Amino acid sequence: MKIIPKIDVMAHSGRFLCCAEVCLRSIMCLLFILFMTEHAPVAAQSSTSDQINAAHTGRATFSGGIKLPLQIKWQRAFTLFDLGPDYTKLIFYPMVADGRVFISAKNMTRASGLIVALDMSNGSILWRMSTEVTARLAYGQRYLITSIGSFIYALDPSSGRVVWETPTKQYDSGQPVAVNGSVYVASGAIGGDVQALNEKNGKQLWSFFDGFGLTSASRATYYERKLITMNRCRLFAFNSNKGRVRWTFANSCWGGGAITSPAHRGRIYASRMEFNHPMTLLEIDVNTGKQIGKISNVFGVPAFSEDVMVVRTGSESSTLAAFSVESGKRLWSKSAQGGRFVPSPIIVNDFVIIGRQKDVFGLPGAELWVLDYRTGSILQRVKLDSDLEIDRTPDENHAWGLAAGDGLIIVYGGNQVYAIGGS
Repeated sequence: MKIIPKIDVMAHSGRFLCCAEVCLRSIMCLLFILFMTEHAPVAAQSSTSDQINAAHTGRATFSGGIKLPLQIKWQRAFTLFDLGPDYTKLIFYPMVADGRVFISAKNMTRASGLIVALDMSNGSILWRMSTEVTARLAYGQRYLITSIGSFIYALDPSSGRVVWETPTKQYDSGQPVAVNGSVYVASGAIGGDVQALNEKNGKQLWSFFDGFGLTSASRATYYERKLITMNRCRLFAFNSNKGRVRWTFANSCWGGGAITSPAHRGRIYASRMEFNHPMTLLEIDVNTGKQIGKISNVFGVPAFSEDVMVVRTGSESSTLAAFSVESGKRLWSKSAQGGRFVPSPIIVNDFVIIGRQKDVFGLPGAELWVLDYRTGSILQRVKLDSDLEIDRTPDENHAWGLAAGDGLIIVYGGNQVYAIGGS
Protein backbone atom coordinates (compact mmCIF):
# COMPACT_ATOMS: atom_id res chain seq x y z
CA MET A 1 0.00 0.00 0.00
CA LYS A 2 1.30 3.45 -0.94
CA ILE A 3 1.53 5.66 2.08
CA ILE A 4 0.71 9.31 1.56
CA PRO A 5 2.31 11.42 4.26
CA LYS A 6 0.01 13.62 6.23
CA ILE A 7 0.97 17.25 6.21
CA ASP A 8 0.18 19.49 9.16
CA VAL A 9 -1.12 22.51 7.27
CA MET A 10 -1.31 24.69 10.35
CA ALA A 11 2.28 23.91 11.30
CA HIS A 12 3.56 24.76 7.85
CA SER A 13 1.27 27.65 6.99
CA GLY A 14 3.73 30.25 8.21
CA ARG A 15 6.45 28.71 6.09
CA PHE A 16 4.14 28.61 3.05
CA LEU A 17 3.17 32.24 3.52
CA CYS A 18 6.81 33.22 3.90
CA CYS A 19 7.74 31.41 0.67
CA ALA A 20 4.78 32.95 -1.13
CA GLU A 21 5.76 36.41 0.09
CA VAL A 22 9.34 35.89 -1.08
CA CYS A 23 8.14 34.73 -4.50
CA LEU A 24 5.76 37.67 -4.78
CA ARG A 25 8.50 40.12 -3.87
CA SER A 26 10.86 38.49 -6.37
CA ILE A 27 8.28 38.79 -9.14
CA MET A 28 7.60 42.42 -8.24
CA CYS A 29 11.34 43.20 -8.26
CA LEU A 30 11.72 41.53 -11.65
CA LEU A 31 8.79 43.49 -13.08
CA PHE A 32 10.25 46.72 -11.69
CA ILE A 33 13.65 45.98 -13.25
CA LEU A 34 12.02 45.26 -16.62
CA PHE A 35 9.98 48.45 -16.36
CA MET A 36 13.00 50.58 -15.54
CA THR A 37 15.03 48.93 -18.30
CA GLU A 38 12.38 49.81 -20.85
CA HIS A 39 11.42 53.25 -19.57
CA ALA A 40 14.79 54.75 -18.74
CA PRO A 41 18.06 54.80 -20.63
CA VAL A 42 20.59 52.43 -19.13
CA ALA A 43 23.35 54.22 -17.21
CA ALA A 44 26.05 54.36 -19.83
CA GLN A 45 29.54 52.95 -19.56
CA SER A 46 29.94 53.76 -23.26
CA SER A 47 28.78 56.24 -25.89
CA THR A 48 26.69 54.54 -28.55
CA SER A 49 24.88 57.51 -30.09
CA ASP A 50 24.70 61.31 -30.16
CA GLN A 51 24.79 62.58 -26.58
CA ILE A 52 25.81 59.22 -25.12
CA ASN A 53 22.73 57.02 -25.72
CA ALA A 54 19.77 56.40 -28.03
CA ALA A 55 17.58 58.75 -25.95
CA HIS A 56 20.35 61.39 -26.29
CA THR A 57 20.17 62.37 -22.63
CA GLY A 58 23.87 63.21 -22.41
CA ARG A 59 24.08 61.15 -19.21
CA ALA A 60 26.95 58.73 -18.52
CA THR A 61 27.67 56.81 -15.33
CA PHE A 62 31.03 55.24 -14.61
CA SER A 63 30.57 52.32 -12.21
CA GLY A 64 33.91 53.01 -10.59
CA GLY A 65 33.12 56.69 -10.21
CA ILE A 66 35.29 59.52 -11.45
CA LYS A 67 37.87 61.15 -9.20
CA LEU A 68 38.94 64.76 -9.52
CA PRO A 69 41.16 66.31 -10.61
CA LEU A 70 40.74 65.20 -14.21
CA GLN A 71 43.87 64.71 -16.29
CA ILE A 72 44.67 64.40 -19.98
CA LYS A 73 45.50 60.71 -20.33
CA TRP A 74 46.44 61.00 -23.99
CA GLN A 75 45.87 63.22 -26.99
CA ARG A 76 46.11 62.38 -30.63
CA ALA A 77 46.81 65.02 -33.29
CA PHE A 78 45.52 63.98 -36.68
CA THR A 79 48.11 65.17 -39.15
CA LEU A 80 48.33 64.67 -42.90
CA PHE A 81 50.58 61.71 -42.17
CA ASP A 82 47.88 60.06 -40.04
CA LEU A 83 44.87 60.53 -42.26
CA GLY A 84 46.16 61.57 -45.67
CA PRO A 85 45.92 64.92 -47.46
CA ASP A 86 43.33 67.36 -46.12
CA TYR A 87 41.79 65.06 -43.48
CA THR A 88 41.96 67.57 -40.65
CA LYS A 89 38.30 68.17 -39.80
CA LEU A 90 36.81 65.91 -37.12
CA ILE A 91 33.03 65.95 -37.19
CA PHE A 92 29.99 64.24 -35.68
CA TYR A 93 29.92 62.58 -32.30
CA PRO A 94 32.62 60.03 -31.44
CA MET A 95 31.50 56.57 -30.33
CA VAL A 96 33.14 54.91 -27.31
CA ALA A 97 32.67 51.19 -26.71
CA ASP A 98 34.57 47.97 -26.04
CA GLY A 99 37.90 49.68 -25.45
CA ARG A 100 37.81 51.68 -28.68
CA VAL A 101 37.05 55.22 -29.84
CA PHE A 102 35.47 55.61 -33.27
CA ILE A 103 35.67 58.97 -35.03
CA SER A 104 34.58 60.41 -38.36
CA ALA A 105 36.91 62.72 -40.30
CA LYS A 106 36.09 64.89 -43.29
CA ASN A 107 38.28 65.79 -46.22
CA MET A 108 38.64 69.56 -46.20
CA THR A 109 38.74 69.94 -49.99
CA ARG A 110 36.54 67.07 -51.16
CA ALA A 111 33.31 65.48 -49.95
CA SER A 112 34.95 62.17 -48.97
CA GLY A 113 35.39 60.96 -45.42
CA LEU A 114 37.25 58.56 -43.18
CA ILE A 115 36.29 56.37 -40.22
CA VAL A 116 39.09 55.82 -37.71
CA ALA A 117 39.19 53.41 -34.76
CA LEU A 118 41.51 54.29 -31.87
CA ASP A 119 42.77 52.21 -28.98
CA MET A 120 41.07 53.59 -25.87
CA SER A 121 44.15 53.00 -23.73
CA ASN A 122 46.64 55.09 -25.71
CA GLY A 123 45.00 56.67 -28.77
CA SER A 124 46.88 54.59 -31.34
CA ILE A 125 45.14 53.96 -34.67
CA LEU A 126 43.72 50.42 -34.92
CA TRP A 127 42.18 50.68 -38.37
CA ARG A 128 40.77 53.19 -40.83
CA MET A 129 38.19 53.07 -43.60
CA SER A 130 37.83 55.52 -46.48
CA THR A 131 34.28 56.56 -47.43
CA GLU A 132 32.85 58.36 -50.44
CA VAL A 133 31.12 60.90 -48.21
CA THR A 134 31.36 61.66 -44.51
CA ALA A 135 30.04 58.95 -42.21
CA ARG A 136 27.60 59.22 -39.31
CA LEU A 137 28.13 56.67 -36.56
CA ALA A 138 26.21 54.64 -33.98
CA TYR A 139 27.17 51.59 -31.96
CA GLY A 140 24.87 48.62 -31.54
CA GLN A 141 24.96 45.38 -29.60
CA ARG A 142 27.68 43.91 -31.77
CA TYR A 143 28.56 46.22 -34.68
CA LEU A 144 29.63 49.76 -35.45
CA ILE A 145 26.78 51.16 -37.56
CA THR A 146 27.42 53.90 -40.09
CA SER A 147 25.29 55.75 -42.62
CA ILE A 148 27.25 56.72 -45.71
CA GLY A 149 25.39 58.37 -48.57
CA SER A 150 22.50 56.10 -49.56
CA PHE A 151 23.66 53.02 -47.61
CA ILE A 152 23.74 51.76 -44.04
CA TYR A 153 26.74 49.60 -43.14
CA ALA A 154 27.53 47.33 -40.21
CA LEU A 155 31.26 47.16 -39.48
CA ASP A 156 33.19 44.71 -37.36
CA PRO A 157 34.45 47.05 -34.60
CA SER A 158 37.73 45.16 -34.24
CA SER A 159 38.77 45.37 -37.89
CA GLY A 160 36.45 47.67 -39.84
CA ARG A 161 35.35 44.77 -42.05
CA VAL A 162 31.95 45.32 -43.69
CA VAL A 163 29.55 42.71 -42.32
CA TRP A 164 26.49 43.84 -44.26
CA GLU A 165 25.19 46.80 -46.24
CA THR A 166 21.63 47.90 -46.90
CA PRO A 167 20.39 50.69 -49.22
CA THR A 168 18.25 53.41 -47.67
CA LYS A 169 16.16 54.12 -50.81
CA GLN A 170 17.26 57.76 -50.60
CA TYR A 171 20.45 59.46 -51.70
CA ASP A 172 21.30 60.93 -48.30
CA SER A 173 20.89 59.06 -45.04
CA GLY A 174 20.58 60.66 -41.63
CA GLN A 175 22.03 59.82 -38.25
CA PRO A 176 21.42 56.15 -37.35
CA VAL A 177 20.33 54.87 -33.95
CA ALA A 178 21.09 51.29 -32.87
CA VAL A 179 19.29 49.82 -29.86
CA ASN A 180 18.05 46.41 -28.70
CA GLY A 181 19.29 44.62 -31.83
CA SER A 182 17.63 47.01 -34.28
CA VAL A 183 19.00 49.87 -36.38
CA TYR A 184 16.84 52.89 -37.20
CA VAL A 185 17.58 55.61 -39.74
CA ALA A 186 15.63 58.47 -41.30
CA SER A 187 16.91 59.49 -44.70
CA GLY A 188 16.24 61.41 -47.88
CA ALA A 189 15.81 64.98 -49.01
CA ILE A 190 13.03 64.48 -51.59
CA GLY A 191 10.30 62.66 -49.78
CA GLY A 192 11.79 60.67 -46.94
CA ASP A 193 12.02 57.18 -45.51
CA VAL A 194 12.28 55.82 -42.01
CA GLN A 195 13.68 52.29 -41.86
CA ALA A 196 14.15 49.71 -39.14
CA LEU A 197 16.78 47.03 -39.80
CA ASN A 198 17.88 43.89 -38.02
CA GLU A 199 21.33 44.65 -36.65
CA LYS A 200 22.44 41.04 -37.09
CA ASN A 201 21.96 40.86 -40.87
CA GLY A 202 20.69 44.22 -42.13
CA LYS A 203 17.30 42.83 -43.17
CA GLN A 204 14.49 45.36 -43.18
CA LEU A 205 12.02 45.02 -40.33
CA TRP A 206 9.71 47.85 -41.40
CA SER A 207 9.76 51.11 -43.32
CA PHE A 208 7.70 54.26 -43.59
CA PHE A 209 7.58 56.90 -46.31
CA ASP A 210 6.77 60.28 -44.79
CA GLY A 211 6.22 62.28 -47.97
CA PHE A 212 7.38 65.53 -46.40
CA GLY A 213 11.07 65.37 -47.12
CA LEU A 214 13.52 64.44 -44.44
CA THR A 215 16.98 65.95 -44.64
CA SER A 216 20.54 64.81 -44.28
CA ALA A 217 20.44 66.34 -40.80
CA SER A 218 17.51 64.14 -39.75
CA ARG A 219 18.00 62.24 -36.53
CA ALA A 220 16.02 59.67 -34.62
CA THR A 221 15.41 59.22 -30.89
CA TYR A 222 14.54 55.94 -29.16
CA TYR A 223 12.54 56.13 -25.94
CA GLU A 224 9.99 53.84 -24.25
CA ARG A 225 9.67 51.54 -27.28
CA LYS A 226 9.01 54.55 -29.47
CA LEU A 227 11.10 55.83 -32.34
CA ILE A 228 10.70 59.57 -32.81
CA THR A 229 12.00 61.28 -35.93
CA MET A 230 11.95 64.93 -36.91
CA ASN A 231 11.92 66.43 -40.39
CA ARG A 232 11.42 69.92 -41.73
CA CYS A 233 7.74 70.13 -40.92
CA ARG A 234 6.82 67.64 -38.21
CA LEU A 235 7.71 64.95 -35.73
CA PHE A 236 6.68 61.33 -36.16
CA ALA A 237 6.42 58.85 -33.29
CA PHE A 238 6.45 55.18 -34.29
CA ASN A 239 5.98 51.93 -32.47
CA SER A 240 9.57 50.71 -32.68
CA ASN A 241 8.59 47.08 -33.26
CA LYS A 242 6.07 47.40 -36.10
CA GLY A 243 6.52 50.94 -37.40
CA ARG A 244 2.93 51.97 -36.67
CA VAL A 245 2.59 55.76 -36.38
CA ARG A 246 1.62 56.61 -32.81
CA TRP A 247 1.30 60.37 -33.30
CA THR A 248 2.55 63.29 -35.36
CA PHE A 249 3.32 66.82 -34.31
CA ALA A 250 3.06 69.54 -36.94
CA ASN A 251 5.52 72.41 -36.76
CA SER A 252 6.21 75.35 -39.03
CA CYS A 253 8.40 74.31 -41.95
CA TRP A 254 11.90 75.64 -42.45
CA GLY A 255 14.99 75.12 -44.51
CA GLY A 256 17.79 72.95 -43.24
CA GLY A 257 17.31 70.07 -40.87
CA ALA A 258 16.70 69.13 -37.27
CA ILE A 259 19.13 68.75 -34.42
CA THR A 260 19.36 65.82 -32.02
CA SER A 261 16.18 65.63 -29.92
CA PRO A 262 16.69 64.19 -26.41
CA ALA A 263 13.94 62.37 -24.51
CA HIS A 264 13.73 62.33 -20.72
CA ARG A 265 11.00 61.76 -18.13
CA GLY A 266 8.22 61.35 -20.66
CA ARG A 267 9.17 64.40 -22.72
CA ILE A 268 11.03 64.92 -25.96
CA TYR A 269 12.78 68.22 -26.61
CA ALA A 270 12.70 69.10 -30.30
CA SER A 271 13.99 72.08 -32.23
CA ARG A 272 14.70 73.10 -35.75
CA MET A 273 18.25 73.98 -36.71
CA GLU A 274 19.11 77.65 -36.44
CA PHE A 275 22.32 78.75 -38.13
CA ASN A 276 24.40 80.03 -35.20
CA HIS A 277 21.36 81.62 -33.57
CA PRO A 278 19.44 80.80 -30.37
CA MET A 279 16.78 78.13 -30.68
CA THR A 280 13.48 77.33 -29.04
CA LEU A 281 13.13 73.82 -27.64
CA LEU A 282 9.61 72.47 -27.88
CA GLU A 283 8.71 70.24 -24.94
CA ILE A 284 6.42 67.47 -26.22
CA ASP A 285 4.72 64.61 -24.37
CA VAL A 286 6.14 61.36 -25.81
CA ASN A 287 2.88 59.49 -25.24
CA THR A 288 0.42 61.94 -26.77
CA GLY A 289 2.47 64.19 -29.05
CA LYS A 290 1.00 67.27 -27.35
CA GLN A 291 3.20 70.29 -26.66
CA ILE A 292 3.44 70.94 -22.95
CA GLY A 293 5.98 73.73 -22.88
CA LYS A 294 8.91 75.41 -24.55
CA ILE A 295 12.33 76.78 -23.63
CA SER A 296 13.58 79.79 -25.55
CA ASN A 297 17.01 81.23 -26.27
CA VAL A 298 19.07 78.05 -26.02
CA PHE A 299 21.91 76.57 -28.04
CA GLY A 300 22.42 72.92 -28.93
CA VAL A 301 21.26 69.86 -27.04
CA PRO A 302 20.52 69.71 -23.28
CA ALA A 303 21.89 67.08 -20.91
CA PHE A 304 19.77 65.48 -18.17
CA SER A 305 20.23 63.89 -14.78
CA GLU A 306 17.14 63.09 -12.73
CA ASP A 307 15.15 66.37 -12.43
CA VAL A 308 17.99 68.56 -13.75
CA MET A 309 18.36 69.77 -17.33
CA VAL A 310 21.59 71.59 -18.28
CA VAL A 311 21.72 73.63 -21.48
CA ARG A 312 23.67 76.44 -23.12
CA THR A 313 21.91 79.79 -23.27
CA GLY A 314 22.60 83.53 -23.16
CA SER A 315 24.12 85.70 -25.86
CA GLU A 316 26.42 83.72 -28.17
CA SER A 317 26.22 80.64 -25.93
CA SER A 318 27.83 82.62 -23.12
CA THR A 319 25.89 81.03 -20.25
CA LEU A 320 25.34 77.53 -18.96
CA ALA A 321 22.07 77.09 -17.10
CA ALA A 322 20.29 74.34 -15.20
CA PHE A 323 16.51 74.00 -15.00
CA SER A 324 14.12 71.73 -13.13
CA VAL A 325 12.54 69.31 -15.62
CA GLU A 326 9.27 69.20 -13.69
CA SER A 327 8.78 72.84 -12.75
CA GLY A 328 10.89 74.66 -15.33
CA LYS A 329 12.48 76.71 -12.55
CA ARG A 330 16.03 77.90 -13.18
CA LEU A 331 18.29 76.24 -10.61
CA TRP A 332 21.60 77.93 -11.41
CA SER A 333 23.54 79.62 -14.20
CA LYS A 334 27.22 80.08 -14.93
CA SER A 335 28.92 82.62 -17.17
CA ALA A 336 31.61 81.61 -19.67
CA GLN A 337 33.55 84.64 -18.45
CA GLY A 338 34.12 86.32 -21.76
CA GLY A 339 34.14 83.13 -23.81
CA ARG A 340 31.60 80.70 -25.28
CA PHE A 341 30.48 77.28 -24.14
CA VAL A 342 30.94 74.59 -26.82
CA PRO A 343 29.76 71.97 -27.65
CA SER A 344 26.63 70.70 -25.85
CA PRO A 345 27.21 69.54 -22.25
CA ILE A 346 27.21 66.01 -20.92
CA ILE A 347 26.79 64.82 -17.35
CA VAL A 348 29.16 62.14 -16.04
CA ASN A 349 28.17 60.83 -12.63
CA ASP A 350 27.69 64.06 -10.60
CA PHE A 351 29.68 66.33 -12.91
CA VAL A 352 28.67 68.56 -15.82
CA ILE A 353 31.35 68.47 -18.52
CA ILE A 354 31.43 71.37 -21.00
CA GLY A 355 34.04 73.05 -23.18
CA ARG A 356 34.80 76.76 -22.96
CA GLN A 357 36.24 78.41 -26.04
CA LYS A 358 38.29 81.55 -25.51
CA ASP A 359 36.86 84.54 -27.33
CA VAL A 360 40.12 86.38 -27.88
CA PHE A 361 41.22 86.85 -31.47
CA GLY A 362 44.59 85.29 -32.28
CA LEU A 363 44.92 83.38 -29.00
CA PRO A 364 44.14 79.69 -29.59
CA GLY A 365 43.25 77.31 -26.84
CA ALA A 366 40.27 76.24 -24.80
CA GLU A 367 39.31 74.67 -21.51
CA LEU A 368 37.18 71.79 -20.37
CA TRP A 369 35.11 72.84 -17.37
CA VAL A 370 33.89 70.48 -14.66
CA LEU A 371 30.90 71.67 -12.62
CA ASP A 372 28.70 70.24 -9.89
CA TYR A 373 25.43 69.46 -11.68
CA ARG A 374 23.35 70.32 -8.60
CA THR A 375 24.86 73.73 -7.79
CA GLY A 376 26.82 74.83 -10.87
CA SER A 377 29.99 75.29 -8.83
CA ILE A 378 33.14 75.15 -10.98
CA LEU A 379 35.23 72.28 -9.66
CA GLN A 380 38.03 72.21 -12.23
CA ARG A 381 39.26 73.68 -15.53
CA VAL A 382 41.35 71.43 -17.77
CA LYS A 383 43.47 73.43 -20.21
CA LEU A 384 43.58 72.28 -23.83
CA ASP A 385 46.24 73.46 -26.26
CA SER A 386 43.93 73.65 -29.27
CA ASP A 387 40.64 75.30 -30.15
CA LEU A 388 37.36 73.46 -29.74
CA GLU A 389 35.69 75.40 -32.51
CA ILE A 390 36.78 75.00 -36.12
CA ASP A 391 35.22 75.88 -39.46
CA ARG A 392 32.22 73.54 -39.54
CA THR A 393 29.02 73.85 -41.55
CA PRO A 394 25.80 74.55 -39.57
CA ASP A 395 24.84 70.87 -39.86
CA GLU A 396 28.25 69.84 -38.54
CA ASN A 397 28.12 72.37 -35.70
CA HIS A 398 24.94 70.70 -34.44
CA ALA A 399 26.31 67.19 -34.93
CA TRP A 400 29.50 67.08 -32.92
CA GLY A 401 30.02 66.83 -29.23
CA LEU A 402 31.56 65.08 -26.27
CA ALA A 403 31.54 61.38 -25.52
CA ALA A 404 32.28 59.27 -22.46
CA GLY A 405 33.04 55.62 -21.82
CA ASP A 406 35.40 53.17 -20.15
CA GLY A 407 36.22 55.82 -17.53
CA LEU A 408 37.34 58.46 -20.04
CA ILE A 409 35.83 61.60 -21.59
CA ILE A 410 36.56 62.11 -25.29
CA VAL A 411 36.92 65.66 -26.60
CA TYR A 412 37.54 66.98 -30.11
CA GLY A 413 39.89 69.97 -30.15
CA GLY A 414 40.49 71.21 -33.68
CA ASN A 415 42.30 68.32 -35.36
CA GLN A 416 43.08 66.62 -32.04
CA VAL A 417 41.34 64.03 -29.90
CA TYR A 418 41.77 64.24 -26.12
CA ALA A 419 41.07 61.43 -23.66
CA ILE A 420 40.51 62.86 -20.19
CA GLY A 421 40.05 60.80 -17.04
CA GLY A 422 40.11 60.89 -13.29
CA SER A 423 43.29 60.95 -11.23
